[in-house]
Amino acid sequence: MTVAIIAISALILLALLFPIARRTYLKSIEEAENEEQRDSFGKQGEDEVSKILASLPEGYRIYNDVMLKGSTSTVQIDHVVVSAFGIFVIETKNYKGEIFGKERDRMWQKMWKGTMKQFYNPIKQNKAHVNALKMNTMMKNANAYIPVVAFSNEADLKNLDTPLVKLKSKNGTVVNFKHIIAKITAFKEKVLSETQVEKICISIEQLRLDSEKMAKKHVKNIEKSLEDRKFFSEYGNCPRCKGKLLLRNGRRGFFLGCSNYPRCKFTKEVKGEN
Repeated sequence: MTVAIIAISALILLALLFPIARRTYLKSIEEAENEEQRDSFGKQGEDEVSKILASLPEGYRIYNDVMLKGSTSTVQIDHVVVSAFGIFVIETKNYKGEIFGKERDRMWQKMWKGTMKQFYNPIKQNKAHVNALKMNTMMKNANAYIPVVAFSNEADLKNLDTPLVKLKSKNGTVVNFKHIIAKITAFKEKVLSETQVEKICISIEQLRLDSEKMAKKHVKNIEKSLEDRKFFSEYGNCPRCKGKLLLRNGRRGFFLGCSNYPRCKFTKEVKGEN
């Protein structure tokens, strides 16, 4: 009798817990899928800006996706443009909707389809990128750096502080993609010599080579120290569609994703060494 009561109690408890566990699992899958979609959307914006920058006239040297060592961690800079008129450090935000924020605010907001979401102030984010470039290229002249935050053409910037959207603001101009070229070419005064430009470009090219080696080594270390090694070895193929599982790097770290994405959106977080 006692065994039967225990069994029935266990079944009742299971029935109560199963919906909760299912909801938690589905939520984690949804969050992972949303994260991968955001990463993909952000990459689209960076690719679009890369194409726009390619139309700059001769004399502007363009570097996309530059990874450097910062004071406390590694920083990834979307775009760097080097010229005699300055070093343009560009942070890309492929966001839609109304953007709200002030230069000194820690967090900004975006309103899209009735939903308000916060994101870290890109002016502050880009300041860290400028500091990393100063540290790595040894070009300390503050006047040589022009930080630019570029939002998609579908972002409404009218609610930002006025100084932020001035075309020649040195503190951190915010523009839409379509105004990037006008922003860069608005600077007509030379602040760097040809020799300085060449030295900075050589430094960035060497740093990029070093960072590529560092990134490859980082991925190898992650692969060796996967806490999910057992999962990876057991499920070399996607448990949903049997596609190949690939190690990918998102903004929140490494994860396993299906090779059949976007048809299959299976993902699994991976924890490894940083």
